[in-house]
Amino acid sequence: MNIIYKKGDLMKCEEKYILHGCNAQGVMGSGVAKIIRKKYPTAYTTYLAGLLQLGIVTYARQDDGKTIFNLISQEFYGRDSSKIYVSYQAIEDGIQRINWWASNIPDVVIAMPK
Repeated sequence: MNIIYKKGDLMKCEEKYILHGCNAQGVMGSGVAKIIRKKYPTAYTTYLAGLLQLGIVTYARQDDGKTIFNLISQEFYGRDSSKIYVSYQAIEDGIQRINWWASNIPDVVIAMPK
């Protein structure tokens, strides 16, 4: 799968699929996750109902035709600049799961924040 970098508002993208990172604490309280929680409440309820384990991906189809993928990419959250919250292994695991899923769909394009 190729990566194409674009600038713009993720919530206004034309892509049908949106992938973003979440923490494993049941909180979508800041950043892109907070925006998705507000615009797509079912993405949040699906996230809460899923397994909050690093590398897991849940998804929720939306009334506007979008599908939101929630990738559990960090165990905890915070603003301590001396800590690294993201798990790069979790991102790799989640992307592999998405790639496996996408391999069965022709011409799938997934938008995600950089």
